Amino acid sequence: MGLIRVLVRNKSFILSSLFIWFMIGRFKLLTNFNKIPITYPVKVSTTNFYFILDYLSKFNINLLLIDPFLLDHLFIRHLSFKQLQKRLITFGIFNDSIPIIHSLFSLQNLTIRISRNSHNSSIDHIFIEYNQHIIHLAILHKEKSYFLIQKNIVQLPVDIELSYGDTLRVIKP
Repeated sequence: MGLIRVLVRNKSFILSSLFIWFMIGRFKLLTNFNKIPITYPVKVSTTNFYFILDYLSKFNINLLLIDPFLLDHLFIRHLSFKQLQKRLITFGIFNDSIPIIHSLFSLQNLTIRISRNSHNSSIDHIFIEYNQHIIHLAILHKEKSYFLIQKNIVQLPVDIELSYGDTLRVIKP
């Protein structure tokens, strides 16, 4: 209970730190992209995540890491991303980024599932699957003074537990 209270009180600082950390890593990736060939070790379970994230990095969109399990894994327990034993990672993206990644939907080696809002058919969730690993993009819809994450309606495997998309969520900017 104490950990949750600390996280809630410091959520702006934590999210800002994560965003800065992600942007620095992304900048390093983009500046070194043409210099160093990217290789993926075969035995690392996160190889599939790197493969999907490599595709997403080419679109130059802002990915906001919002997966509570991964945040705890990396920043509270200080464990390596390579030690991650999880099939799904959740990122948030802003709804104005959807047209940018539209060409991703036609790739043959990735399975893309889209959850659409039944009221206005807007895209609410994108699930990108490669070799049994899933990147979940929860779409952050800008409302008056908050961002809204709609409930997912796409059927997922029974062993997948969503941290965002299991219910309607509101997030402060």
